[in-house]
Amino acid sequence: MGCGYQSTRPRRPTTTGANPCYTQIHPTCIPVSGDHQSKLTLMSESLRNDGRIWVPKKKEDGKKPEEPKTFGTGKTTLKEIEALVHSGFKEVVLTGINNGDFDGKDAEGRPWKLSELVREVDRIDGIERIRISSIDPDEVDDDLADAVFKGKKTCPSMHIVLQSGSNAILKKMRRKYTRQIFFDTIDRLRENPDFTFTTDIIVGFPGETEEDHQETLDAMRTVRFAKVHMFPYSDRPKTLASKMENKVPHAIIQRRKAEVLALAERGSFELRE
Repeated sequence: MGCGYQSTRPRRPTTTGANPCYTQIHPTCIPVSGDHQSKLTLMSESLRNDGRIWVPKKKEDGKKPEEPKTFGTGKTTLKEIEALVHSGFKEVVLTGINNGDFDGKDAEGRPWKLSELVREVDRIDGIERIRISSIDPDEVDDDLADAVFKGKKTCPSMHIVLQSGSNAILKKMRRKYTRQIFFDTIDRLRENPDFTFTTDIIVGFPGETEEDHQETLDAMRTVRFAKVHMFPYSDRPKTLASKMENKVPHAIIQRRKAEVLALAERGSFELRE
């Protein structure tokens, strides 16, 4: 592989069992009809100030902004999901911002980790598929991986945020993880050889060199994502990134965008072969 990354962990045997996510066309874990899929937001605001996200220290009225809030406690989240299932939904996507920071404490103050929530949702009758979306690689711990591996309804597919394959750019973006942490997370989840991944990538972040861009393409070749959500960088007022120097010219961003999209399409096609 181009970056020298190679898994050294033993693989789990392929298991079809009763998990409805395992099908003959599994590699993308094809969802049921969109009318039967519900996305449940666990965290609606960011707990960190990334380079492209403006988190105001004060509201326009001068008051301090409220602290980010989770969707609710673990128990109220389960009740919401049960209500969705009763309404006819068959698939639940646990999504939001900073999903790994989910802490749905109950009335007694007992914390609920995301892994525990996944296990509880897996026990709900009527759900056919459970997915986890938009999670950082450093937030996928062994307990969460175990909950997904052993779930009867959990899809062996996860949307894990990459953003860039370059450590230099990840640092500028103020991400908490490195390129190697991302690969290590992929490696752990690929103990199940059927596991597939989707991700987000930003091209043209301020200061991104051609070498940085090539590292992103190299990461894509290594992982082979089922789908890549690609975003060309554009300035947003009041963000740290908008004040950074060495902005990438528009023409170069467009060229890098095309290269990422072409490689993403090729990787997705190869997974389906």
